[in-house]
Amino acid sequence: MKLCTIGCGGHSSDVHGPAQQKAAREGAVHLVACCDLNETLAETYRARFGFERAYTDIQTMIDREAPDVLCLIVPTHVTSDLAVDILRQGIPLFLEKPPGLRTAELDRMRAAAHSGRVPNQVAFNRRYMPVVARTHDILEAHLPPEAVQQINYEMTRFDRRDADFSTTAIHAIDAVRFLARSPYHEVQISYREMPWMGGGVAAFTLDGTCESGTQVRINIQPIAGKTSEGACIHAAEHTLRLSLLGADGRQFQGYLEHWQKDRLAERFQATGDLIDRNGTFGEFQAFLDAVREGRIPRPGLDDCGQQMALMEALRRRLSRVDFAESRQDLLAPELIVSRLS
Repeated sequence: MKLCTIGCGGHSSDVHGPAQQKAAREGAVHLVACCDLNETLAETYRARFGFERAYTDIQTMIDREAPDVLCLIVPTHVTSDLAVDILRQGIPLFLEKPPGLRTAELDRMRAAAHSGRVPNQVAFNRRYMPVVARTHDILEAHLPPEAVQQINYEMTRFDRRDADFSTTAIHAIDAVRFLARSPYHEVQISYREMPWMGGGVAAFTLDGTCESGTQVRINIQPIAGKTSEGACIHAAEHTLRLSLLGADGRQFQGYLEHWQKDRLAERFQATGDLIDRNGTFGEFQAFLDAVREGRIPRPGLDDCGQQMALMEALRRRLSRVDFAESRQDLLAPELIVSRLS
């Protein structure tokens, strides 16, 4: 299976390049070419991860290499246009989250994928972190979605003065929906603006319910004293506490405790290389396997409507999102939204 990748910057080099390299070493993929507008970045990426050739023009690379799959790891504001063009050429696509900046961009990508039935997957790596996957397995074994009472998720970062933190917060939004195993029904959002930290800097709290009845709370704190991320899930006779980050707040470690009837039923500690613990290799491997076996990769563009709607709501400072349509596969979810006064 021939792979080409677009985007050779810092995030791609730190996260996706090592996963691509490991997949190639295991014989899952052939790294034929990488592409970046910056020739130096493209050549450095090629040499570091073992690609055969480097390009600065996307279409030239596609025409010459005829890839079986393509990775798109580029700035969010250009993701949609590039993805639509690639999908219209019928090339299975693995793309970095978020899939665009607005739900309208997501709709364009979905339409392009649907027209040619092109496999696609969005890089929501939390789903493939061993600690999150194990939590999901425990929930599936013990608790139907409607039995889960609460999911509390917290994402804190140190000195992240992003003018738009919503593109990172979407990770938490997706992780909660994945663990809830149920679409969101309604979400209320409150904001703590911090203009003295920079334009657009704010903390967010999302309080909502899922169609299953599960109550959810997501706390997003970009300006905190420690980088951390984790969740606590409650149901009758069950509590699951999971930490996604290590003690230093920088290395994805993964730690889980499952308590049942006031006794520790299971303790889980993720092991392996960083790309195994943080889910980036797992998600990429799952994409390659799905394409090879003719299955639908998950999560695909069709699975991202609610996450994108809530991300956009954060950026627009909306106070409420009500998903009037609840079908998970809806192309363009109808929203009833309220703006902060």
